[in-house]
Amino acid sequence: MASLLRFQRGASAVEMALLVFPLALMAMVAVEYARAIWTYNAIAKATREGVRLLTYKHTVTNADADAAITRVVAMMNDSAVPGLTSSMVQVCHKGDSSACTGQFSSLQVYQPGGAPAGVVDLVRVQVSGYTFQPMVPLVSKLTSVTFEPIGTTMRAGR
Repeated sequence: MASLLRFQRGASAVEMALLVFPLALMAMVAVEYARAIWTYNAIAKATREGVRLLTYKHTVTNADADAAITRVVAMMNDSAVPGLTSSMVQVCHKGDSSACTGQFSSLQVYQPGGAPAGVVDLVRVQVSGYTFQPMVPLVSKLTSVTFEPIGTTMRAGR
C-alpha cells in the first residue's frame, strides 16, 4: 500500500500543470469578449448622446453636425475607448445624408388606423470602421474585430 501512494504523490501537480494553460486561455478570451461588448455599448451610447444634441434643432447645420461629432469623440476619450477618431463619425440629416443609406427628410408617418399623421425629418449619428484590438497579446494574434456601423437615428426638430 505504501508503494502505491508513493507513485501517486506528483499526480495532482501534473494534472494541475496540464490544466492551468487552457483555463487561463479561456479566462483571457472571456475577458476580451466582455471588453468587446463593453466597447460596442460605449460607442452606441456615444452615438445616442450625439444624436440627442441634434434632435432639438429644426434645421441641422454643418456646425451642429461638427458639435455632435466632437461630443461623440469626447465621450469615447472619457470612456477610454482607444482608436476612435472624428473621421469615423458621420452625421446624416436632411441637409447632408451622403454618409448613410435611407431617407432623412419628409418621411410620412401614419396613425395606428393607417391615416396620415404628417411628415418628420430624421437625424442619424453613426460610427463606422472602428476596429477593436484585444489587450492580451496572445488573443490579439488570433483576431481583431472591425465593428459594423454603429448608429442611432432619431426624429429631428421636436
